[in-house]
Amino acid sequence: MELQATPTINVLIELSTYAVAAITLTHAWRRAPYFMFLMLAAMLFGFIAEYTAVSSTPQPYHYPQALIALPGPVPLNICLGWGIIIYAALQTAIRLRVNEWLRPLVAAFLAVIIDFVEDPPFVAMDMWVWTPSYPDAWFGIPWSNYVGWFLIVITFLLSFQLLARRFPLGQHLWRDAVIAFVAIIPSFIAFMICIKTFLWLAGLGIAWLNQALMIMLLFIICAIPVLRALPNMARDNKVDWVIVMVPAYMYVWSIIGFFKTELYLHSQALVIVMPIIITVGMLGYLWPSLNVLFPSVQKNITQTNNESAAGDARVQENN
Repeated sequence: MELQATPTINVLIELSTYAVAAITLTHAWRRAPYFMFLMLAAMLFGFIAEYTAVSSTPQPYHYPQALIALPGPVPLNICLGWGIIIYAALQTAIRLRVNEWLRPLVAAFLAVIIDFVEDPPFVAMDMWVWTPSYPDAWFGIPWSNYVGWFLIVITFLLSFQLLARRFPLGQHLWRDAVIAFVAIIPSFIAFMICIKTFLWLAGLGIAWLNQALMIMLLFIICAIPVLRALPNMARDNKVDWVIVMVPAYMYVWSIIGFFKTELYLHSQALVIVMPIIITVGMLGYLWPSLNVLFPSVQKNITQTNNESAAGDARVQENN
């Protein structure tokens, strides 16, 4: 498919994505080289997933424009976006100090909440085009897209984690790189099985079993262990502005596109929906540093807990 000329705003998004990718790759290398390899592998995984979609028949979507296009064509900045988001989501999950087996699930939620915001305005800017559109789904985007994002993050990070347990990281640079890229193989297989099963169930024609209901049930079930762990998640980390930059960057361009394309006139529900999701998303990425950002709130909570404990102690003494 021949690429079209790229509008100025799309050029700016693409160029700025290259800059953000360079910053986050540098950040990853400084944290630990295997994080950089993980991020590069996530970009490659993103390309494989995108190429599989755009080269299939019928073609679910396509990319009409790009400054730098990989085979498919798949824009390079789209692949970089995969790596940027997965890395930021994983680092946030690590900073929350949740159980290591819960990290992929937390990261998947943090990643998909960015996708829920950016897709409608980015599609409105013709950065990619769904064929056909899905007006009854999420503002023209099929529900399977979000299931795909969710599953890719989980399967990839879980595969990487399993390999890292068998071959500890940080001992051999070359082995860290191999582990990151080898993780793509089992995760892609697991992803394809899961997404094909999801689409098969949705295509059975059962009246009450549609994609919207299935994704709701999937997210509710997966959210249970995350919500149970929420009170014990760490909130005392220093703010890592590079990590926070990633969702903020995505949200800022989404808001610009939202008004630039006048999407607020055509999909007026987004006027309410977008601010809510952006607030929840930024809260998720800032959660590891809440006590640092809002020390007075933590002080009041601690004081209230101490007063409550003292009151309980007095009641027990009186009894």
